Amino acid sequence: MISTAVAHNLEVIPLVQTFGHLEFVLKLEGFQTLREVLSYPQEICPSNEKAWRLVTSMIDQVLSVRYGRAKKGLPTYIHIGLDEVYHIGECEQCRGKPPKELFLNHVLRVARYVRETYGVRPIIWDDMLRKFYVEELLQSDIGNHTCPFPPFF
Repeated sequence: MISTAVAHNLEVIPLVQTFGHLEFVLKLEGFQTLREVLSYPQEICPSNEKAWRLVTSMIDQVLSVRYGRAKKGLPTYIHIGLDEVYHIGECEQCRGKPPKELFLNHVLRVARYVRETYGVRPIIWDDMLRKFYVEELLQSDIGNHTCPFPPFF
């Protein structure tokens, strides 16, 4: 449990999926319109404002339930997932937009929300970043907004 981790000077880092791996919610009736591809319940549409509200609501719920609305004792980090986003730029709202741009804009939006709202540093999986050239990552300034895991050396 969390109290055992704290007793051993370990920090519990919450994980909230914010793009892919959202089958647990996107499979439900009423949330299907938030999908990037209607026939696949894995990813949200990054251009859909209702999907954005779902993401921020999940972050808020996890941090407020565990750490209280007073934001006392917040963790240093929160893992915001962002791995295995296989469908991007396919829905009507996203079609025609560069998938890399859609991905980076979403990552940075979530990262800014977490940092500005809670002062918590976001961790992300690195697999999607491997599709980018180093210059693209440097230009996006993603390294100053997130902590990729596993970390780049």
